[in-house]
Amino acid sequence: MGPERRLRAERLYAQAFAEVLRELKTELPAMCSVVRVDMSPDLRLARVHLSMYGDRAAQARSRTLVERARPFLQGEVGRRMGLRFTPALRIVPDRSIPEVVRLAGLTAGEREDGGHGDGGRRGEPPTP
Repeated sequence: MGPERRLRAERLYAQAFAEVLRELKTELPAMCSVVRVDMSPDLRLARVHLSMYGDRAAQARSRTLVERARPFLQGEVGRRMGLRFTPALRIVPDRSIPEVVRLAGLTAGEREDGGHGDGGRRGEPPTP
């Protein structure tokens, strides 16, 4: 199977999965976003990378709800895509976006210090 077909199937799966998630959003305490979908070459397995926003308790509750709804999500996405075989769904937590936000906060703090991390004084040890 060509890589173009798999890439197209991944894009369509991500769109269909995001649509179903939007319909479930009232039941999920954390906001969920599909970061990417990786499908096996035979299109029998789909790994959906989800990023969740909210406090830790809301993320944990949403993760549990999404995992419990996995059979429904798998069936509904398969119906919307119209594939002959519905790919087995694996949900993978994605931490890339929160990590980017964390790193942006760290670099913003460095910029406030003059970019040196030592209060803006070059060559001097930081004062306690």
